[in-house]
Order: sequence, then structure tokens, then C-alpha cells
Amino acid sequence: MEGLADVAHFLADPEWLVDEWGMLGPMLGRKSVFPLDLERIVLLGHELRDLSRHEGFSLLLKGFSNPTQFHDCMFEVQIASIFGRLNATTSLKLAPVHVVRGREKRPEFDIETSIGPLSVECKRPHPDKHEASERLLGVVSDIEMAMDEVAWPDDLRLEVELTGPIREQTTTFARHLVEKALQSQPGECPLSMGSTAKVYVSSRQSPFCITSMQVGHDLMVGNGQASGLFNPEITKLRIGVNKPRQQNIQRRRCPAHKSVKTTSRRPTRHHHAW
Repeated sequence: MEGLADVAHFLADPEWLVDEWGMLGPMLGRKSVFPLDLERIVLLGHELRDLSRHEGFSLLLKGFSNPTQFHDCMFEVQIASIFGRLNATTSLKLAPVHVVRGREKRPEFDIETSIGPLSVECKRPHPDKHEASERLLGVVSDIEMAMDEVAWPDDLRLEVELTGPIREQTTTFARHLVEKALQSQPGECPLSMGSTAKVYVSSRQSPFCITSMQVGHDLMVGNGQASGLFNPEITKLRIGVNKPRQQNIQRRRCPAHKSVKTTSRRPTRHHHAW
């Protein structure tokens, strides 16, 4: 309860903190929502409380007022809180401004450490604004079309974990995948599509088989009631991407400061895509 109270206090009682249609999260426009699970919201509250004692905290909070920057700001809070708790950190300043070669530089925060000063800039990938997202939506569309062509049973859910590149036309891949899945028995998990994908067929009444992914998309069948954020019972198709990749951490130098650029690994999103 303290974590939720801190979010309400520091973010000035945001409207998205009230449960609506089975989900919580800031709205982007009228139709799109950034869903957050309860655990992450509570953690955000603890992180904000932890950072509230540092200089520049009020400037940090301004980032939450823009829904398009909300997840970026939440990631920055997470990283700042981690750095602030390190034994080697002696002080932390949020939203500093530096002038380097006549230009202003605005890292997320500065810290003083036992090895000297550091300026930290945080960056997240945005798969929803990248061509990779369009490719994923194309795969989802082709698989859904293939499911409709074979009259996929209403009581079954198809889950596809993409583990490698698709080396054929996605329409052909989707047709072969759905045909193979339709011939299997529910619970016969996983079916293999070589190095490209793992396929799961299960009853909609059973829990999801794919529970962890880098990027994902759920196709849900509406029943006129609040669905909740992730609901296996009305999910017709789940696509998850779990391809090998390395975390990108780059270091760069600037006068009087060392600089660290850090990148998150798990962005998230809603149709349901995350």
C-alpha cells in the first residue's frame, strides 16, 4: 500500500491509477494504453520515494506528465534508483545540465562515486515505432488469416514463440505452422518449426505456455466484458519474440565526467502488444 500511496503522492493522483476495464496505465490518445501490472506500479512508488531526497527530483517528475515519455521516464527512475543504492555512490543529482563545447548536455543523472564522477544517460528501444514492429504485426496478421482459413477451433489457443528469422514468405510460413498445429493434440508442447519457432496448442482454459518474451502480441476475442490485461481464456493467438541478442551498453568520455549509456531489454505494449 505504501508503494501505491507514493505513486499517487508524487505523480499527483494520476487518473490512470484507477482500475478501468481490468487494467492500469497512462493513456496515449483515446484508444491506446500503456498497461502496467500492479507489482511494477508498487516498485515505481518505492523508487520515487528513494529518489525524492536527491537534488533535481522535481525536474524528473515532469517527464511523467507526457504519456509518450512515461515508460522512458519510468526506466530512468529505475536506473537512477539502482545507482543511488550502490555502496560506491556518495551523491546523486537528477536532471543535471552540462555545457560541452558550447552545447548543453542533459544526462538523466550525475553521481559521485569512489572512482570519480559519472554522468548517466538512459535509452530504451521503441519497438512500437520501428520497422520490426511492423514486421511482427505482419506475421500476426498472416497467422490469423491462416487460422481463419482452416476454421481454427474456438476452444483452442495458438501460441508461437519466434526464436529465429523466418526464411520464407510469411504467408507460407503461417500456413505451414497452422496446419502443423491443427494436426497436433492440445498440450503436446512444444512443436518445432526448426530454428524459426516453437509452437504451442492448448485449451483456452489453461494458462499461457509463453510467459516470458522480449516483445509480444496477443490477439483476443471480445466477449463484451472487461477482459483484464492478459486473459488466456479469450486469447486466440499469442506471438512472442525470444531471439538471442546482447544488452547494449556504451561508454563515452566528456570533459570532467565519465558517461555511461544504458539500454533496457524489455519494452512493453498493448492490442495486446508489449
